[in-house]
Amino acid sequence: MCGCPPARTHIVVAGRVRSAPDAPVAGARIEFSAVPVSRGALGVSDVSLSRAPVITDSLGGFHARVFSAWSPEPHVLKLRVIRAALRDTITVDVGTLRLVPERDRPDSTFISVNIP
Repeated sequence: MCGCPPARTHIVVAGRVRSAPDAPVAGARIEFSAVPVSRGALGVSDVSLSRAPVITDSLGGFHARVFSAWSPEPHVLKLRVIRAALRDTITVDVGTLRLVPERDRPDSTFISVNIP
């Protein structure tokens, strides 16, 4: 039995968050979760191993490597936008993406989120 941590899988996610009148949402915290498609129906909670908080810049942009402790397979990726000034949270189901082992070059995706 190995006492080492599990190998991680990852993907690079970039995007922008804009409000309804097409204004950038600066300073929002972005959180990610990724659950393998094969485990989603089992009610297994997501595992987020992201290292640092992701905060949108003055143009509403963000960039992050998203990690998961699950094996390399298709994951359902979700993104949460937390706007501090409004104290609300918006969850977006990004879709199904393939996370690869951390030692491999990750896939990437761009997400544009428009919120009220």
